[in-house]
Amino acid sequence: MSLLRRGQWLMLVIRDSRGQDIVEYALLAGLVATTCGALLPPVASGILDLFSRVKSAVDSAGNDNSN
Repeated sequence: MSLLRRGQWLMLVIRDSRGQDIVEYALLAGLVATTCGALLPPVASGILDLFSRVKSAVDSAGNDNSN
């Protein structure tokens, strides 16, 4: 790939904002959950359980698609 085409491709990737909102909301939700876990120790175990269940669901969805 020529240097000019690489530059054009890089600019398209940088300007592409599809999915940006979802990523921002996910980061915000993670930040809020982490802050709550740090400030409210009794809630921390519930948050850990929630993240564990989400991770299990994502892992199983990934395994289902690979077969």
